[in-house]
Amino acid sequence: MAYDQRLDGSIGLTITCGDGRIQPATDKLRREEFPEVINFDTLTAPGPDGYFKAGFDSEAPHGDPQFGVTKGSRKASFLADMSIYMTAHPTCSLHLDVHEECAGHPCDLNQHRNDAMRMAHELEATFPQIGELPMLITITRRIEANQPGFVTEVIERRRMESAIAQSASV
Repeated sequence: MAYDQRLDGSIGLTITCGDGRIQPATDKLRREEFPEVINFDTLTAPGPDGYFKAGFDSEAPHGDPQFGVTKGSRKASFLADMSIYMTAHPTCSLHLDVHEECAGHPCDLNQHRNDAMRMAHELEATFPQIGELPMLITITRRIEANQPGFVTEVIERRRMESAIAQSASV
């Protein structure tokens, strides 16, 4: 049976860490930036921007057969997962979010910004259709050091004028 977008409305793709602490802030900004998107697929990985940092050793140091994890490339696995999302149904927008205090990719905010931009560039090169999509690249950080609460800030907006035009025509 062919996928019928009319059943689900517009679908965006969010790539983020699975850390639940950051999700409320990330969700809030994403909904503000993409008001026309009805649903979001979410691809989570621990520190996904780290898979794209310069000099990253993409080989998992060990596997754990108990959990079905084998030694191999984390980046290749991530890209294979992304391919499923990119081909399963039409994606109308892309949101990449990285965050402070990430256990999967522990580094400072500047390194996260650099790695997020590298990730965006590599994803556009790997999946040419991304080059046509509105893209939002964000970073989520503590509102105040050593205090509860996070805020998500925009690093860069790409091709967002098409998202604005879609929203105006709805």
